[in-house]
Formats: sequence, structure tokens, C-alpha cells
Amino acid sequence: MIIPTEPIGSIPRPLPLVAALAKTDCDDPALDPLYEEAIRDTIARFEATGSPVTTDGEQRKYHNFGTYCVDLAAALKLAEQEMPVAPIDLVMSDLGLPDGIGLDLMRQLSSKYGLPGIALSGFGMDSDLAQSSAAGFSRHLIKPIDIAVLRATLAEMSSGA
Repeated sequence: MIIPTEPIGSIPRPLPLVAALAKTDCDDPALDPLYEEAIRDTIARFEATGSPVTTDGEQRKYHNFGTYCVDLAAALKLAEQEMPVAPIDLVMSDLGLPDGIGLDLMRQLSSKYGLPGIALSGFGMDSDLAQSSAAGFSRHLIKPIDIAVLRATLAEMSSGA
């Protein structure tokens, strides 16, 4: 079974835009070239998959129905609080987070706690996989995520493979 997604919002923002958004206000005019590149990239990815190109400016939205506020700082603080009392077994993170990059989150959690991780991303080129691996992710699953693949990956990782 594949988790259904709609065309709008199913491709994450490019990592340079995510990084820039973490450093400035989302309405900063200096971001315009990055937003334009994100839109061009989104359209190219839709066309490459044969998906209908539908847009409502999703790449320019920040907080909306399609974003979830996984805060890098809050995630690190939660890990710090939970590890002593209820150790975390696994990190599963999108690569595009509102205030940072999932690669940074994984680097910190992997180096500090030795946690394995699963990257969830709309990006699946060899360079994307290499970045995930270098950050400490054990697996990199490409959206849309097939539930059977996710279950198999979790089972494999929990068995120590």
C-alpha cells in the first residue's frame, strides 16, 4: 500500500531554501530567487514523474496545512530529556524541517546517542542518498512512502540488520 499524497506539497522544498528559511523571515525579498528555483524544481520533478503539474504557490507557503512544525531545537531538547528515562530506539525524519535540515538533526542525534535513522524525502538522487548516509541515516526512503517498505525497513532495523 502506498500512502496517498496529493501533487501539491508532495515534493519538499530544496535544502538551500530550507536552510535560508531557518536564517531569515519567510517574507524576506532576498529569498525570491530561492523560491523561484524551488518552483522550477518542483515543476521539473512533477514532469519527470508524469504527474500533472498543479501549483498554488505551495513552495512559498511556510506554515499551512502541508507543513508540520518539527522544530530542530525542540527535537534535540526532547531527545536530551527522554534518553535517560525512555531511550529512543530510532530517528525517522523528513529532510526538510521548518527551522533546519533533517541531516543536521540526524548528525547530532547519531553522534551524541549513536541512534540509527530513517530519512524520509522526496529527493532520491545518488547525491541525496550519500548525504543521508554521511549524516548518519541508516536508510533513505523516497516519498511517497510505501507502508510495506516502511514496515520491512523498521523490522530489519529493529532486528539489528
